[in-house]
Amino acid sequence: MVTKLRILNVFIIVSLVLIGCGKKNPVKSNQNPVTYNYLSQIDQSLNVISFVDNNIGVAIGNEYKKELFIRTIDGGAHWYAIDQFVSDFFGPTDICFIDKNIGFIIGGCRSYQTKDQGNTWSYLDIDNFIPWHWAGLYYYSIKFFDKNNGIIVGTIVNDSYSDWEGLYLHTEDGGVTWKAVTINQVEDSPGSGYGWFISSLDKVAYINANKAIALGNNHAFYLNNNGESCNIISGLTLPDIADIVFPSSDLGIAVGPNGLIVRSTNQGLSWSNIASGINHDLTGVYFTNQNVGYIVGINGIILKTINGGLTWSPKSSGTNATLTDLYFTDTNNGVIIGDKLILRTTNGGESWDKVL
Repeated sequence: MVTKLRILNVFIIVSLVLIGCGKKNPVKSNQNPVTYNYLSQIDQSLNVISFVDNNIGVAIGNEYKKELFIRTIDGGAHWYAIDQFVSDFFGPTDICFIDKNIGFIIGGCRSYQTKDQGNTWSYLDIDNFIPWHWAGLYYYSIKFFDKNNGIIVGTIVNDSYSDWEGLYLHTEDGGVTWKAVTINQVEDSPGSGYGWFISSLDKVAYINANKAIALGNNHAFYLNNNGESCNIISGLTLPDIADIVFPSSDLGIAVGPNGLIVRSTNQGLSWSNIASGINHDLTGVYFTNQNVGYIVGINGIILKTINGGLTWSPKSSGTNATLTDLYFTDTNNGVIIGDKLILRTTNGGESWDKVL
């Protein structure tokens, strides 16, 4: 249950909407057979990574009109290009697998599903489940609690581009059908009449089967009862959070700029600052269990905890490049992606080797 927050400014969102997010002409994915080409190097940044099992994983990069989709079948030791999306620009932002075969990629107003471990991807008309007329929308983050229950959050825009609202979609059948809810204002407390206008929901993380936490407009919100209710977490401001994860239903960790690490032990109700010992931006966090976790950031930063995020120790990455995301398939084997590189560990993050 890992999330990847990317705060996009209005200019970028509008550009993406105008390019590819019109309701009238959705672009279908290329249905030609997928081919794989061995990669000896990559020439752009990778942003998001997810694995099907210990061996099969997919990573994506979303530089403007220069997207990259790559796949591994040996735990990240070697990577191959997925050519299916070469001519289908849609600004991918997140990827999630729900079992050994089925996964989703989202971005722009488009979504794709695989049923064969990421070999091929089919376009999904998730926007058809949105009952309102809209000029454009953008999907930011997807997360599944189990193989049936999943959430997508993003932004929906009206015809005149004058009204932006947070968008929440929930599925209870593994992505076959979705229910859409818009969230444009959340009260500080029920019945107070005062609150925050929500133009976007940027990231989501499950706390338990019935509750999730969403980030947007520099605040955190509880999503309860499958999105039927949304409550602001009183007094909590989380500016520019890059990633958030709940290793257990109580323990939450979020990371962000200038070495920011915040920790919650009560389902996100309150948060405390944790010393990171650095002042560089942190970009991703991943836990293999309630005790052991990792953080990555710019300038090749890797941090590890063995006590549930109370303290963190640096690990050598061998690079000064920006590291963006990470995934562990078990307690020993993990992969970090970043700016034109992929790193891999087989010893629980004690050392890292450059794969690409």
